[in-house]
Amino acid sequence: MKCLCAVALLCLALAGSAHADTFTQFTFTGVCSDCSGTATATLTVTGFIPGQAFTLDLSNFVSFHYNGTNLRPPFDITPSDNPDVDGSLGPTFPNPYHVHVATPDTVRAFASEADGSWGVSSGQGLDDQGTSSNWDLAAPEPVTAAIAAIGLLALALISRYSRSLLQAI
Repeated sequence: MKCLCAVALLCLALAGSAHADTFTQFTFTGVCSDCSGTATATLTVTGFIPGQAFTLDLSNFVSFHYNGTNLRPPFDITPSDNPDVDGSLGPTFPNPYHVHVATPDTVRAFASEADGSWGVSSGQGLDDQGTSSNWDLAAPEPVTAAIAAIGLLALALISRYSRSLLQAI
């Protein structure tokens, strides 16, 4: 029984420590009204808790990557760019949300709004834009899947141990 308690405590400790440092990726998809096809981007943050609204600011911003279109080449924005970052995402997905990420010189700028409108700028007007967009959660990262697997293994061991105790009685 002590072994099972130790396994359960270890799982809880791993889940707690991984959650604090876990990166969450959100994917953006926007229908172009001036560019061809669909525009996509990835926003990476820390501190997101599923099922709760999330406020985006520089303290939880990790990176932003725009995949580019026929009108605008791909670009990245990271904290080292000293970006202007704000917005809110969630709690339900997929949905349009207000997200703004831009470098101080606005040569790399992205904005989406809760009404679905969005735009990308290179500092000289809009390069890509649209009136329909959504943000969604990306697939869980490997650390999250590993913690879930450890938790399921612990539950299986506890169940097996409990059955063997009942059979011994």
